[in-house]
Amino acid sequence: MKMLDTLGWDERNVVAVIILLTASTYLLFGFYAILVPILSFISIVYFYERKKQRIEEELPRWVHTAATYPSITPKALISLGRKGFGELSKELESVERMVEKGIPPLRALRTLYERWDSSLIERAITSIIEAFRAGTAPQLLKNLSEELYVVGETEREKLSTLSLQRYSILLSSFLLVPIVLGFVTKLVERMGGSIGEVVLVYLLLLVSISGFFVGALERKPKNIPVYILVGSLVAMGVYMVIVWYS
Repeated sequence: MKMLDTLGWDERNVVAVIILLTASTYLLFGFYAILVPILSFISIVYFYERKKQRIEEELPRWVHTAATYPSITPKALISLGRKGFGELSKELESVERMVEKGIPPLRALRTLYERWDSSLIERAITSIIEAFRAGTAPQLLKNLSEELYVVGETEREKLSTLSLQRYSILLSSFLLVPIVLGFVTKLVERMGGSIGEVVLVYLLLLVSISGFFVGALERKPKNIPVYILVGSLVAMGVYMVIVWYS
């Protein structure tokens, strides 16, 4: 999983602790079994998105610093970013190790945006590569740094709005609706009726539609199966727990 590969050792430990604590809780209280997949998924996504955001924030400053040099090579650009640029520096250290192994600097730089699902990182690295190939790096880098500052602010505002929409949809589909339907099912059963099968089909459809919608909203089709799988496990788990224990 690409997101998991980007996490550092400390962050992976946090994910592992979350899984172990939730699993231990499950052994004592079966009620919390549904938290294992959802907390694991959320923690991985959180660390991935946080690191990506920090890299995006440092990109303009790195490019602007590089533009102050009248003549700079791709290799020097990579070395320049190894210190003082937070999470971006950690990524550039990996890039520099690739260069030391004989990979051309521009090809090594391309792996930076291949590791991160970010239009901003891809745009920056692609522009840097084109600038060096055109032989006009200093001026183009200066223009690029100014552009990245503007684009970065716009992207952050858009992501903030998108996050609110995304979590509202997922919270409703994965938790709130299953809880309500669980109580409704139990009430109907006490009245001598049965709607369990219909509710389960409805939940699967709701989760599938929500997962598809959120993936399309993010413009990340590869996330759709993950949302549907995790959402189905959580929604079904919440629903069954309410039915069994209410």
